Formats: sequence, C-alpha cells, structure tokens
Amino acid sequence: MRPWGFRPEETAVEVLLWQGDDDQHVPRRVAEYYATAIPRCRATFLDGEGHFSLIEQRAEQIVSALVGAAGL
Repeated sequence: MRPWGFRPEETAVEVLLWQGDDDQHVPRRVAEYYATAIPRCRATFLDGEGHFSLIEQRAEQIVSALVGAAGL
C-alpha cells in the first residue's frame, strides 16, 4: 500500500507474478498493470483462487515454477 521506492519499469530481474481472480485484497487490474509494467514479468492468473488460497492450494505449482526459473 506504499510506494516501492522505484518504478516497476526499472525492475531488472525476472518476476513471477501469481494472481487469483477471487483476490479481495489486490484487484486483478493492479496485477495486470504490474504484469505489463515489469519488463521480465511472467504472470499467472488463476480462476477461483483468492489472496491466501492461492499459496495454500497452488504451493507445489508455484515452487515448481520458482525452481524452474532459477534453473535448478
């Protein structure tokens, strides 16, 4: 809810963004903005997931994506 201290466009590393369409804390339009503003962003939008259920229900999928992105 506060400024990041840098512009998203300045992000130099790859970013994996996960967003559930039932998220009541972060609107999808905000996630879509960051997905396009961050140069190396790979966004995953999931139906039926909320802000907290996303990590509870999709932890294995998220970890697999992180491991793959890290080249491990």
